[in-house]
Amino acid sequence: MKIAYRLKDNAKHIAQVQKATLTTDNFGIEPTDGLFGSDEWWNRVATGKLRVHTLRGTITERFMGSMGDWPEIRVVTDTGEKSSWTREVNNREQDALYRVGRGIEIDYVLQQHRRKSSAPNSEHKIVLEIRVEPDAEGDAHGAYEKLLTKETAHRVLTAPILLVFEASYQLAELGRTPGVMPEQVHRVFVDACAECDRLIGGRRLPNDPEARSQAMRGIQELEARWKDRVRAACQEIVEDRN
Repeated sequence: MKIAYRLKDNAKHIAQVQKATLTTDNFGIEPTDGLFGSDEWWNRVATGKLRVHTLRGTITERFMGSMGDWPEIRVVTDTGEKSSWTREVNNREQDALYRVGRGIEIDYVLQQHRRKSSAPNSEHKIVLEIRVEPDAEGDAHGAYEKLLTKETAHRVLTAPILLVFEASYQLAELGRTPGVMPEQVHRVFVDACAECDRLIGGRRLPNDPEARSQAMRGIQELEARWKDRVRAACQEIVEDRN
């Protein structure tokens, strides 16, 4: 197994939860086992006073939850239990480990939300560590970029509102990694970005209402011109089986 995430290495998250716990009654974790992430808290984990649960299973789906902006996976255990989890990582490269069909182990403890929170005293699963079964494909150069490319292209094709240039800038950058997409597909995104850059000159939209309105009309006309080509390029990416 390869480590995809360790809570101990996520100092920023620990500090945020500690601050919420110490400064509010509505957010954070009830300090029933000491302050979350403190030496006392980790000692209770190590000694078993705060019981560690381990979920073992297989990743069955990788998707964006919430409003399409929260990275998640679905897992099924050997007994058929299904659950969804955030794709926690300590650095972005670890996200490439979360691939459908791989075995996964998730260590977690149960803690309670604050009594004045929107879910008072409800148990919350705090992930301590996630380990994922690696394979040669996941470790190959460009695997992470290729995974993001397919996900971004899929969102372009399924989004109710197509943001042509936002997607094009993302895909143009991802396509710089060799093997991520065919050259002719990459060229569509590069050319779309180049034309957008020529229009706005790399500058922010002007503050003057009339000038701003004119610039926005220009961008909308440009998006309308590139929409079908960008969607077609994304379709090629999604249909590519390599």
